[in-house]
Amino acid sequence: LALVNSRPVKVDAVGVAVLGTADDSCTARVTFENGAVATLTASRLAMKTERRLRLYTNDAFVSLDYAKKTAVLIKAADNVLLLRETAAKVRAGTRSSNGLTAIGDALLAAAVALQRAPDKATRQVIDLSGDGMANIGPRPGAIRDALNAKGVTINGLAILASEPWLDTYYNNEVIGGDGAFLLQATNFQSFATAIQQKLLAEISARSFSRGLASLQMQ
Repeated sequence: LALVNSRPVKVDAVGVAVLGTADDSCTARVTFENGAVATLTASRLAMKTERRLRLYTNDAFVSLDYAKKTAVLIKAADNVLLLRETAAKVRAGTRSSNGLTAIGDALLAAAVALQRAPDKATRQVIDLSGDGMANIGPRPGAIRDALNAKGVTINGLAILASEPWLDTYYNNEVIGGDGAFLLQATNFQSFATAIQQKLLAEISARSFSRGLASLQMQ
């Protein structure tokens, strides 16, 4: 009540008896005057003891674990600012490859970044986009196979503006792993839509069919 700072106006509850005549698992939904809603759950059937509190607001999510004495705070405003800063850096950057495309080295660098990540991820994915085949450095297929063996998935987005056969090359030499997929953009004008589709698929862990999945823009 102190967190919501409002009077409850409605309570809906349901319980179920499993082991005897008394309810063993119960859930209550409390609605407050200010529009806030609280869901309370108690169970004697849980396999482990948990005491958790989760708060959802318009711009933040808070999770408190009283047993482990840990807390997680995710704020939408911070994420938006970070995305804007990243977008500004990308727009201000210039190409310095001088025509060199080192896909194998890029995969190795991404693998190092995954290893140095502060938290252990349950799913590791490398996202690679480009408009040309590798012409310097180690063969991408060999690096791909080694990373796939470690459980790393590699997804691709091939821009076909300069090399119309690049989708076949990416399919054979670049992408691989559990749920891997390849998207293709016919030109640089369609790249923005293609990368949006690709990121949405990766974030939602939605898998395309293994092989070529094309995105054509007129």
